[in-house]
Amino acid sequence: MLDAARVSGDPVANLQLGLAIELAVLPPYLYALWSLRAAGDGGSPAALEAARTIRAVVYEEMLHAGLVGNLINALGAKPVVGTPPMTYPNPLPGHVKGGPGPGCVSLQPMSPDTVNAFMAIELPVWDDPNPPPDGSWGTIGKLYDDIAKKLQTGSWPIRPVRQLPLGDNPGPGQLVEVRDLAAARIAIETIVDQGEGHEQQSQTVDPAHAEEDDDHEVAHYDQFASIAAAFGTGALSTSADVWPLVGDPKAADYAPDQRAANAAFNCAYSELLDSLATMFVASAPRVYGAPTDRMNDLAHLALLLRNTGPLPRDPVHLPGPTFEYVPAANRGAC
Repeated sequence: MLDAARVSGDPVANLQLGLAIELAVLPPYLYALWSLRAAGDGGSPAALEAARTIRAVVYEEMLHAGLVGNLINALGAKPVVGTPPMTYPNPLPGHVKGGPGPGCVSLQPMSPDTVNAFMAIELPVWDDPNPPPDGSWGTIGKLYDDIAKKLQTGSWPIRPVRQLPLGDNPGPGQLVEVRDLAAARIAIETIVDQGEGHEQQSQTVDPAHAEEDDDHEVAHYDQFASIAAAFGTGALSTSADVWPLVGDPKAADYAPDQRAANAAFNCAYSELLDSLATMFVASAPRVYGAPTDRMNDLAHLALLLRNTGPLPRDPVHLPGPTFEYVPAANRGAC
């Protein structure tokens, strides 16, 4: 669960925490996605559906990062993309290590345990079996709900600057240019609706921004629950549908060609993070779909790494990307 000591009364600080969380969940989700076998590799229909589900969630997490960036800019601050970013395994930013919920996230191939960990990340506040005491924090959705309440007081005026424009986001939903309080509320509702959802989908949408509402689609928690159900029925099988990627990969365990392929991936991943950091503070931001599309390059590089074969001292497992940030000055070797 979220550590109450890490949560501020300042909505800008909480939005920065939210941005860090949105970006930190991408590597675990992508690692699990890339472990699923495609149809040409013998993957079942359930595996193909699970891959489609996770890919859609990843696109939405990228959308959430853009929405949070617009919110932070509108409040007169500048979004910060941490460098170096989170390493794995570790607690999510702002979370209690070893506590209930996502106390620690790691890079793991898809499995029942993996999807259960994803469900813990997206846990709705009303479904929390171990709710925290009053005044402390539980779910990510509660963090965003509190931000919305703080903004409603009018103590943090909206300054519509450096807004990422509406564009070709490849997943459901679209960016909201935060130019007033109503648009800020729509942006936050989009994040919460797509993540953990709302217990009662009956919030009133300002008619002036009705086109920006994402129609209360199925929340990430429920989408991951559908993958867990597929494991439960046997439609999805770890042995038949999942490549045996090593859990929590370490480049030191790789052969020289595997280390080179992993380094190429990490450089591309680092360039993606840098492009986000630059875009968030640009005076004229570009369309947000461009960096999202760059994840296709990451998928190809992860495939090249996996195809290098088993680990030298572990003939059972295949290599996966370590998602480590490489400073720009050190990328020449890539």
